[in-house]
Amino acid sequence: SLAQADPEGELGSLLAILHWESGRDEIESVFKRRLQGLVVWGGEESLQAYRRGLAIGCKLVAFGPKISFAVATRAGLRHHGLAQSARRVARDTALWDQNACASPQTLFVQGGKPAALLARLCAEFERLERELPPGRLAPDAAAELVEQRHRALAAELQGRGELRAGKGWSVAWRRDGGLAASPLNRYLQVRSFRALPDLLEAIRPHRAYLQSAGLLAAPGELASWSAALAGAGLTRVPEAGKMLEARSGEPHDGRYPLAELVRWSSAPAETAGDDEGAYAALLGQAAAHSPFYRRRLSRPGRVPP
Repeated sequence: SLAQADPEGELGSLLAILHWESGRDEIESVFKRRLQGLVVWGGEESLQAYRRGLAIGCKLVAFGPKISFAVATRAGLRHHGLAQSARRVARDTALWDQNACASPQTLFVQGGKPAALLARLCAEFERLERELPPGRLAPDAAAELVEQRHRALAAELQGRGELRAGKGWSVAWRRDGGLAASPLNRYLQVRSFRALPDLLEAIRPHRAYLQSAGLLAAPGELASWSAALAGAGLTRVPEAGKMLEARSGEPHDGRYPLAELVRWSSAPAETAGDDEGAYAALLGQAAAHSPFYRRRLSRPGRVPP
């Protein structure tokens, strides 16, 4: 992708990709001492490891573990219909085999046991298993999946839930319980809730880990439900079916990471000089030294004076 976007190598020539096993302190300490900034994605242990021994002047931009879910309101199910609703949720769950931060691990459905919706979800997962076959499971992931299926079966025997599963997917409805991490790999947990306040209470303990909430709602309630979920800590409230899509320029986890790597300096106003002239000079320099910007700045209305 980078080679296609940057055929001249203006940016690619400045990048290097290295690989080492996690926990190699003798390697990681070099980065901690000599760099001005680090951007790290990982679990809590990984983030804590990079925070330890970080040199003064090296900024850490950390992205820790996140959990996402989907929400279907009564009015949303009526508006979209069961078939379309199930198709949207199943698609979000199947993409990347549920391993993305924005993949729904739980579906909250307003009302009682959604028997008809469960049946539709199973049909969609069966279809997606043929059209979008799941990837191979690592042994530990397969073991965790089996364990969670057994727990769901135990809940079913106790009259507290129901498990429906195929070769590469699982749908586990529980009468009780709130938001919890699933074993992933197309294992969708389904929970019922009565009203918006009950949903907000169910996700409240996980506020620090919340990322996306795929919303399946009627047009008249989109604004109020989106605002409530954002207030509860969600950084993204996309439509269900589009949870793994993003608009250009959209923040990531509620932040703009590149902005966190910029250092701003202030000075008296009289030293600022000609702002428009400085801006034009910057554009001219970019066009002179970068074919990438030269092409873009040559468009009508973008040529620097």
